[in-house]
Amino acid sequence: MKLPELFAIELGEPWRLHDKAGGIAVPILRSAAGDRNYKIFEEVADKVKLIDPGDIHRAKVDNRSDSSVFLRKGTILEGKTQTRAVVSSIVVAPNSVATPEIRCVYASKG
Repeated sequence: MKLPELFAIELGEPWRLHDKAGGIAVPILRSAAGDRNYKIFEEVADKVKLIDPGDIHRAKVDNRSDSSVFLRKGTILEGKTQTRAVVSSIVVAPNSVATPEIRCVYASKG
């Protein structure tokens, strides 16, 4: 069995990033959809509570759902005072609390 068959992927048509660039990009495409054992934040936002601990660079994420929740880097978290975004992707286990690193989205908007 070949590696692409093992992982159910296909290699797409290669393309150059730029006319003068020496490198190429080869898209890796999933040929069969699989079941995920997690939910993304947007799918279970009503079951995930955001808590402001008073630290400007951290937020508490309370996952009250029965599945793991994936917060992708750049996910926007609406706060009471400022909108913030997650710095690094994180998975929050079911019925647990995590404290991802966050940054303010706007430099001067309260």
